[in-house]
Amino acid sequence: MLVLLLVCAALLYLVVIMGDGSGGGEGVPAATAAPLAAMPQPRLSLSVEALGQASYYFNAPLMTLEDGCGWRLEGVYISDFTPEGMDSTVREVRLRYTNEAGAAVDVSSLTPSRYLRALPERGFLTATDQSWELAGRRAVLMQSGGTLHLHIQNGETVYQIEGAVDVAALRSAAEAATVWE
Repeated sequence: MLVLLLVCAALLYLVVIMGDGSGGGEGVPAATAAPLAAMPQPRLSLSVEALGQASYYFNAPLMTLEDGCGWRLEGVYISDFTPEGMDSTVREVRLRYTNEAGAAVDVSSLTPSRYLRALPERGFLTATDQSWELAGRRAVLMQSGGTLHLHIQNGETVYQIEGAVDVAALRSAAEAATVWE
């Protein structure tokens, strides 16, 4: 009788407390296997082939530039940082791309979206030209000195392209942007 009672208690624990795993998550992008706090160190540098590994450390799909678009992936970096003026940590997956002309842009996926509040602290001001799209969505263009910044927000995730490039190079990168799942 005691064994039966223990088995019932274990089943109750698994089904009720842990969840049965059949909850209505249809249509919602699955979270990654690792929670944001589980990164083994404050900054990781991965090989270019490890893009799937980078997505493991992020809780949403990553933005990338499409293959064959004239931009080549050079590096994958993951970091946690606290922007000036914020009291919370931001997780960033940064992909460094270069083109044949030598221009370089950083394509980043960041969370939480409160990160956007730190852009003015970094000197970014909204540009007057707001006819931009990024990954098929209307985007916000900002500028700080010679650095251009383009971003969109999707819930708690911010997708951005940033670099000291000309407008034509930024537009080329923006047109090649896609959200990778």
